[in-house]
Amino acid sequence: MHKVDRISQIEAKMRTGVLASYQFLGTDERSLAEILTADQFSVDSLGLTHQDLAKWLTACLRLAEANLGTPFAVGNRFLIQIDEHKGTIACPFGDNYHAPKRNVTVTNLKHNLTLCFSELNIHLIEEHGFYEGEGSPYRINPHTVVQMFGGGQLWVIS
Repeated sequence: MHKVDRISQIEAKMRTGVLASYQFLGTDERSLAEILTADQFSVDSLGLTHQDLAKWLTACLRLAEANLGTPFAVGNRFLIQIDEHKGTIACPFGDNYHAPKRNVTVTNLKHNLTLCFSELNIHLIEEHGFYEGEGSPYRINPHTVVQMFGGGQLWVIS
């Protein structure tokens, strides 16, 4: 299948909400290809990779896994909580990845910033460079991830 056709098919599924209880593209009127390109530009402008950003989120997830449902502090800089729900959610890119339905909330206490993400977000960012569309409840702005974790420098939270 041609890559453009595949992206169009994925976009159609993302817009209808057949894959999740919400639409991965939110209210964003841009095409999936345009969203991917814009986010790639943002990440490039930060001098980072999608994998760099996913590592920060993964570090928070791993710390939270040992404290399911209980908020906990990481030093005096972060407050992290994970909430788990029954079931899994499939990757909309059709790569046979299914993530547990877990939501992580990280608050940077120093900057009063909060970032909420799902385990699927980590996969979407790391493997597909997809941060979801504007208006999606799980949209992550690449610049927000950098603001949360240290202005472009990998601040180790573990």
